[in-house]
Amino acid sequence: MIEPAFHFCPRCGGNLIITQHEGESMQMCESCHHILYKNQNATVSGIVIHDHQMLCVRRGREPQKGMLDFVGGFVRADEKPALAIVRETEEELGVKSSVIQLFGAYGPSTYPYEGITHYNLDLIYQIRLGSFDLKPQDDVAGFEWIDLAALPYGQMAFPSQNEFLEEVKKGKIHLEEK
Repeated sequence: MIEPAFHFCPRCGGNLIITQHEGESMQMCESCHHILYKNQNATVSGIVIHDHQMLCVRRGREPQKGMLDFVGGFVRADEKPALAIVRETEEELGVKSSVIQLFGAYGPSTYPYEGITHYNLDLIYQIRLGSFDLKPQDDVAGFEWIDLAALPYGQMAFPSQNEFLEEVKKGKIHLEEK
């Protein structure tokens, strides 16, 4: 069961209780019977390949501060995922980018933040940078170019990223500069 994140109904302010709905434990309002569905959040990650190396960033904030990460972040409610990775790349590295391809969807990844565990679905793209004059900003502490022969399997900040790298390791995905 996913632990309850909220105590009051967002619709009427009534108390939320745990109930069985469609075979799952969910939160429901005692007053108006509104069901609070716990869905995954959409996130995006960008893979940059250059000179037989992959770009990774170091997280500058919790969760997982200091861990290796791919450039990326949350997709806004009114935003297309491919535009989200372009926006996130500029926010985090100060450079323009463009999407080459979508590798796939990975997850769910747990994302504990301020006492609430969120569940994310990560759309991982290959992107091309408009410049290699990278300036870490926003929530990025730094960046590293990692040789494709020494990828950080199992060392990434989030399960979805490790899942992606496992597919690379198994030969299901081939990383190359495009």
